[in-house]
Amino acid sequence: MLGKWVFDRPYTEAQLPKQLGSQKQSTFEEMQQQLAASLIPVLIGKLDGMTVTFTSKEMIVTTKEGSGQALTYEILERPTADSWRIKKSDGKVETYYREGERLASDASGDIRMRVYLKRGAQ
Repeated sequence: MLGKWVFDRPYTEAQLPKQLGSQKQSTFEEMQQQLAASLIPVLIGKLDGMTVTFTSKEMIVTTKEGSGQALTYEILERPTADSWRIKKSDGKVETYYREGERLASDASGDIRMRVYLKRGAQ
């Protein structure tokens, strides 16, 4: 997990149909999912160009414009050999998954979407 990671827009977009169509839903849930699907391009646009750098103690998130934030984190547990559950200094808990050459995390909030990162230049 350590090192620099870059938002992988093409791979994330390619995985969306699998994510959005993976569950049988009620009519209300289907309407919520359609609304979420309409918001996904906006979310992806905000993530485009984002980098995440993990050091042994810090997570540095930077936008394509160069602004961002640095948070300390601690690893709470390793549910599997390829996953890390971390607690950030802002109190949020996130899980990261190694999927082949990529690092993935579920976007937080009302939109359920997995975001993929690829190794960046060190």
